[in-house]
Amino acid sequence: MGIKLLISLFFAFIVLGCDTNSKSKKFEIIRKHYNIKIAVDLSNRITNPSYKCSISDIDIVNSILNLIYPTITNYQRKINQYDKYELDFINKKHINDYSVNTQNCVIDLAKFKNNQLLRNEYLGVFKSTSQFKTEKLNFLNEFTKLIQAVNANNDHGSDLFTYLQNLTEQDIITKELVVEDENEKLINKTENIIIILTDGYIETSNINDNNKMSKDLSFDKINSFRNDFIANGHGENIDVFFKNNKYGIIPTKNALLANTKILVMQLFDRNATSGKNKYEPSDMEIIKLFWTDWLLRSGVKQENFKLIQNTETTSPIKAEQIICSFLGII
Repeated sequence: MGIKLLISLFFAFIVLGCDTNSKSKKFEIIRKHYNIKIAVDLSNRITNPSYKCSISDIDIVNSILNLIYPTITNYQRKINQYDKYELDFINKKHINDYSVNTQNCVIDLAKFKNNQLLRNEYLGVFKSTSQFKTEKLNFLNEFTKLIQAVNANNDHGSDLFTYLQNLTEQDIITKELVVEDENEKLINKTENIIIILTDGYIETSNINDNNKMSKDLSFDKINSFRNDFIANGHGENIDVFFKNNKYGIIPTKNALLANTKILVMQLFDRNATSGKNKYEPSDMEIIKLFWTDWLLRSGVKQENFKLIQNTETTSPIKAEQIICSFLGII
């Protein structure tokens, strides 16, 4: 009897132990939040009449704002969305130069925290008018006013190298907020996205030096690379020639870029006329070559960036499709 009792107790202990472990396992839920920054190159691409794009930066910003609710807000989520959308400045001097009211250039759903009732009231879920719609209009009006005010006198160029280099943890959110109860573990993750509107030429009076490896990608540097490739490429693949001759944009040293997705839109070929390339290889091919190498060596993952030229955004609807595809919203 003693042995049978011990065996029974042993198996009872195993069963109870397994049951305890099964109860301790919590159902894990991952909720994604979007932190989207819109960074606009306010250089001569805005004031030069030869820059003819199918749609303007204003159209693209309007497309982003129109996607916020309900397309992005309700995608695979119903409550407690901590999304934030804001206009960022590649050159902070432009804020004062053009008297920008930055408070009009941000839409923050995170301010409601876990109060979904207030968030719904803000978004106007159950009515035609809402604070969100007012703020969305204020955002677009402020941006429109900014674009219309851009002039050559305040053209500080587009120092995108410094912009990416100076991003901080206040800009790129890496911390995960974990909320647990007896049965569930909710992990809140932030997807950091920068939408850069630029022609792809990186030119500022501070850094243009036309070296093979530098912080800029000027019009002259692109021409210089092309001439070198034509004269000395000897049938070599352009990517191989680029690497062997140590061309490129100096990589930024910002670890936060590993947690950042970058969508570049409005790339423009200054040498293309009537839809045809004036030179081979074209400016666009060279721009994409330099940008791809730069972003990869700066720590941005291959799957986390996309380069879109202006000829691909033929309408606001097409722009919305590109943005949704990049965000993974199908």
